[in-house]
Amino acid sequence: MDKIIESTIKKLETVAIDPHPTLNPTLGVIYRAEDAAAGSYLRSIERNAEKYKSTTISAQCDTIQNASLQIRRWSQDPNINGIILISDYGEATQSLYNMIPMRLDIDGLSNKSSAHLYGSKDPIAYRKAPCTAAACLKIIQTLYDNNLAGLNVAVVGRSMRVGRPLAELLLQQDCTVTLYHSKSRKDNFYDKDVLISAIGQPKYFNSCTVDAQDMNIIDVGINYDPQGHMCGDVDYDNLKDLANYITPVPNGVGAVTNTVLFAKLYANKLDFAGIDV
Repeated sequence: MDKIIESTIKKLETVAIDPHPTLNPTLGVIYRAEDAAAGSYLRSIERNAEKYKSTTISAQCDTIQNASLQIRRWSQDPNINGIILISDYGEATQSLYNMIPMRLDIDGLSNKSSAHLYGSKDPIAYRKAPCTAAACLKIIQTLYDNNLAGLNVAVVGRSMRVGRPLAELLLQQDCTVTLYHSKSRKDNFYDKDVLISAIGQPKYFNSCTVDAQDMNIIDVGINYDPQGHMCGDVDYDNLKDLANYITPVPNGVGAVTNTVLFAKLYANKLDFAGIDV
């Protein structure tokens, strides 16, 4: 495994998971049967639950009504330490997120979780953020040994799952952040220390579109090239000799995201038990 990714995961494990070997927190996972991507993600969650001595309870909810009912049940169950939706329910998805109590909102996607994230001065504010955004922050903290103040960072993509909450987390670390999106004017990012891409465009960034000299690049994209090979938003082979560092795809941001999820789950159970973390 990539050394930066491995180090980031180890730090999360050492602080949040390893000190509590008998805690065994429980995660509730809601998904739709016909969602193949959700099925793959569920299997990944179950593998990591075994690794991190946690329990997962999955509920197949193919209708909005069933998903809503399941959230209500788990919200009242003291044995549940987190709830996550891994399928899309169309226009009702945000309403379902909003039903999850903030203390159980592992992926930080409810309106209430977002409200508590923005403007926070809490040093563990990342626990209120979506897991992928928090994973990007943790990787950058590893790269810069937690000294992020003054970094000039470009975040490409403005989703509520990655771009916007990540920009907020970086601002809280005293970075200077520029948030780019599909309507932004073209920029080769020559003056940026860090480029984070979360646009879902295979190999979009290369030596023609970004000045990667001495830059650190965080590639959130999970895509497939015309040959069917998994790749990121960044053309890794094209830029690897120019950039200081590029996260790999696969086994990059996604691997850290999985560990963040369980670190937050452990923290939730410790909070419920009245233990400071």
